[in-house]
Formats: sequence, structure tokens, C-alpha cells
Amino acid sequence: MILECHGPEYPMDILVPKYNYKGYHAYDENGNECELKDGIFDVVSFKLPANYNGKIYIKYIEPLYWRVAEMVSLVYIIYILFRFIINRRDVIHIILPVLFIIVLMICTGVLIIGKYRKFIPVKVFRICFPVLSVVWFSVIIWNLDRNYDMLSYFKGQMKKSEFIENNYVDPRKVKLEFPEKKRNLIYIFVESVETTVMDIDSGGLLNEHNYIPEMTKLVEDNIDFSQNNDHSGAAVSPASGWTVAGMVAELGGMPLKMYDESNKIDNSMEDYKYFLPGMTTLGDILYDAGYNNYFMCGSDIGFGGRRNLLLQHGNYEIFDLMAARKEGKISQTYFTFWGFEDSKLYEYAKEKITMLSTDDKLFNFTMLTVDTHMPEGYNCPLCNENDCEEPYGRVWHCASRQLYSFVEWCKQQEWYDNTTIVICGDHCSMNVDFYKNLTNDKYRGQVKRGVYNCFINCPSKPVNNKNRKFTTMDIYPTTLAGLNVKIEGERLSLGTNLFSDKETLAEEYGYDTLFEEIDSYSDFYNEEILYP
Repeated sequence: MILECHGPEYPMDILVPKYNYKGYHAYDENGNECELKDGIFDVVSFKLPANYNGKIYIKYIEPLYWRVAEMVSLVYIIYILFRFIINRRDVIHIILPVLFIIVLMICTGVLIIGKYRKFIPVKVFRICFPVLSVVWFSVIIWNLDRNYDMLSYFKGQMKKSEFIENNYVDPRKVKLEFPEKKRNLIYIFVESVETTVMDIDSGGLLNEHNYIPEMTKLVEDNIDFSQNNDHSGAAVSPASGWTVAGMVAELGGMPLKMYDESNKIDNSMEDYKYFLPGMTTLGDILYDAGYNNYFMCGSDIGFGGRRNLLLQHGNYEIFDLMAARKEGKISQTYFTFWGFEDSKLYEYAKEKITMLSTDDKLFNFTMLTVDTHMPEGYNCPLCNENDCEEPYGRVWHCASRQLYSFVEWCKQQEWYDNTTIVICGDHCSMNVDFYKNLTNDKYRGQVKRGVYNCFINCPSKPVNNKNRKFTTMDIYPTTLAGLNVKIEGERLSLGTNLFSDKETLAEEYGYDTLFEEIDSYSDFYNEEILYP
């Protein structure tokens, strides 16, 4: 708005027929700003200097937070379009939101252009633009909740639950009866492996191609636990869906309910001096039973607090990337993918197990592979391009062959008859592209994706290993049962022995209730497990 002013010899207040929204400014012809204030009926008012003759410019300058909101909206649009490009099959979750976003963009564009071209009244703009902003914000919140369960998390933190306290079984108070002749244990965490990558007839979900045929043969020839008649694997409960949390679930039967100041999942447990000091793990029990605990991985064991977990719960001897350099297995500068590849890991494992087998103590040898880690895995020289077109699929084929070959090697060793082998994924894969429209680690009602598990050379036989509801937390007591250990009450921490006929917590309460309660705030967890 431009005002042509011819002022008297004294200053005077000028009223402008515009409601004085925050953001209005008045300038004279020289660019000097006039002080604004509320006039009668809260309209714009400014003081005209004495003897002023000239133009006064009234402008509305949008606040900075409008620009921020527009940038957030732009980033969200780019994100939605990116998801649409990489995942064209997800019609309901991708295409419809994109169409809605396009409509919002058109409406927003018409409002902005209409305001500046003056074919839309400013009053209409001021009413409609905040409404559109609220809609934009609501869509963003909806998408964050759909993909990351944001609202469920905040809801859980506002709700106090006694579920963990009421269902927790302290392993220190449970009678564990080891067999007269104890058994060795080889425990293999296979990074991100899930039954989804099997063929459909075996329980997979992607297509009829089997990306892990050798690992499929292992579960067919041995024992695995499934949520259907095939090999659908274990569900991942809240706070168990990344590597160190997956280890806590399977070795301790507990979630890793630790969050940083930004309310994000904490993968920096190395910053904390004590790692869940109130928890008793598989390593603790076997160490007390006289086992020699050993852990091997190809990455830096310090990442995610894994070193503290293993040292404080079982006094494991550790061999990782740094140890391999120190022992001269690899050069000081060697580094590929996350450290050194699985082909080297298996060779080092053979050497160490052979050495451990000559000791008077029984051994618990645990290892963690890495080649199948997100985003696309590591295509090592052993990978075969003829296996399949997808690079990540070739990595799975290669990982399957290497693992199978390692198990076959174990079977040829003198110590094998007295050794149980447990193979499990640490969590479901986080590779979004490869798994198409299958949501990662989100289980509501019917569980679809499941973590691979296989129990080899176990003297115990399961009462029922099919059509079970269970999570990776149940692997903890099940592993002990695989060593022929009798567990009083069949439960440890929040896990249930799957070899028994005891109902798991998932079977007793259902997935929805179980996961909601685990997600909720727990005084017991904080005071007895996290900070006892």
C-alpha cells in the first residue's frame, strides 16, 4: 500500500484501514522506517513526521518461520517424490500421498501468486495460508508416524507401564540345571538376515527366488522356530531393531530402552560407563558355569557399546578389526566396508575355535558377520554375478554359501559332537529399496517379516516349533535349552524357552499389547536394569 501524505507543521498519527498483524512495516521515501503501533480497533497506526510531504510505503513482510515452514514442506515433497521413484509398487502409501501433496502444492501456489498478483484478497490469504500450513504439518506428522512410529513412541513415554516389572523373571533367581556333560556353543549373529529372502514356498515374501538356499537347507535339516508352517522366523520387538539392541534381546532377553536427548534411538552406548548393569545375559551364565567366552567380528567392537556389553556381561575375550591389525592378520591401514570382510572372519574363526577346543574349559564362541549390512552389503571376490541381478541379492547368496561351508567345516571337527550351533539374525534388514513395500521392523497385528533362526546339533527336541508367536528375546533361554540346560519355569528375563510348551509373552498377550507395553515408560526398567 502506498500513501500520498502532505503533513501539517506538527507530527500526527495516521490510521491505516488494515488490521495490525505482526509483520507490517512503514517506510518513507528515503527508506527510513516509521514506528508502527496499534490504532483504534487495532488497525495499523504510524506517526507522520511534521511537514512531511511525500509517499509512505506500507508493506507486510512474512515472518521467518513462514520461510522455515516452506523449506520443511519442500524437503518433505522431495522425500515423498524420492520414495515414489524408488518404490513404485506402494500405491496406497506412496502414490496417494503424492497426489495429495500435488494438490496442496497447487493450492499453496495459487494463494501465494494470487496474493502478489492481487486477484486473491489479502484477508483470504491470511485465513487460508495458516490452514494450509496446518494441513502440511499434519501430513508430515502422519508420514513420520507411519514410517517411524513417532506418535507411538511419544504416547509410550507419556504412559507408565508395569508390564516389564510384572513379567520379568530374574535369571539370577532361576534354578538352571546343566547336564552332567556340558556342551560347547557356537553362536553366529548373521547381520540383518531374515526369512523374507527365502523363496515363497519356504516362507519368504519377496518372490519365488531364494537368496539364501544353503541357509534354507540348514533350517530344513535342523531346528528352527517359525510363526507359520514354514520358516517365518522371530518378530523384532521395540528397542531391539539395530545391532547392539538385537544382541541385548538375544543374549539378555531384554529391549535396549535407551534414548538420547533428541528422543532418537541411542546407538552410542560406548559413551556410558555401565551397560545395563541390572541385566543378566547368556554370557554371564556361561562364564559362571566355567565357559571360556570369546567374541569375534570384523568391525570395531567399540561401535554401539558392544565392547562394554561383552566385557561387563561374560568377560568375553574379543577379536575385532583393531585386534586383527595388532596381531598382524591384516595391515594397519586395511579397511573395507565396515572393517574386514566375512571371508577373513570365517578363516580367523576356524583358527580360534581350533585353539579353544584344545583348552580344558568348554567354549562359547560368538561371532558377528558384516557383509550383509545396509545399504547394499559388500560384494566380495567370492560373490557370483550369475546368482541374481540385484547387488544386495548377490551378497545374500554369497553370505549363505560361506555360512553353510563354515557349518560343514564344524561338522568335520572332533569337538562337533559335543557342540551346539545357534545361527540368528540380529534384526531385520534396514535396506528399504531391496524389500520394496515391506515395512521394516513394524509389527502390528499380523507379523510378516521375521528374523532367521537355526539350532544345530541340539540334544533337546521342541514340543512345537511351528505356528508360534515369539520375538528375538525368546532366543535367550532357548539357546540355553539347546545346550540341554533345564530352566526352572522356562523363562528368563522377558524370554521364553521355545523348546518347551510354555507360552511366550507374545502368545500370552498378543503382539499389539506386548509391543505397546514394552514401548511404554517403565520405572522398573530404569531403576532395576538401566540404573540399578
